[in-house]
Amino acid sequence: MMTIADNSGRQLGEVEFDCRCAEMCCLGQTWFNIRGPDGVVHHSVKHQNPNCCTGCRNCCAPGPCNEVWEDDIVDPSGTVVGHIKNVFAGITFRGCCSDASNLVVEFPRDADEIQRTNLLSSLILFDYLYWEKRRDNGTEARTPVHT
Repeated sequence: MMTIADNSGRQLGEVEFDCRCAEMCCLGQTWFNIRGPDGVVHHSVKHQNPNCCTGCRNCCAPGPCNEVWEDDIVDPSGTVVGHIKNVFAGITFRGCCSDASNLVVEFPRDADEIQRTNLLSSLILFDYLYWEKRRDNGTEARTPVHT
């Protein structure tokens, strides 16, 4: 769980892993709940790992073959209301020779300032968990940093 707070220490929300074992094992989906300061889940994010069951969504992304990795932002009713994206930087020095990321949040239309702050915080968490490169003994691997 990640707690989100402002400069004065006032808690704005939390991002929490939601263990949905069947969806994680069978569909490659990892879910995170985003709670407001009231403790209520306002949105969830479905992180979709590439697999054949989902039409190979996010396969080779972000990269030249599939430019956008896209995760869904879902409201409590299960409706997709926005997206978190990692967009390939293109066939440029930055895109091919650096580990810089182009991260995008398509906010839900009705999200207030606190909910937007919490969604941006979850984006930073996902960047760290899923897209940062870990360097081991001079080699690079696209494995999660937390392992």
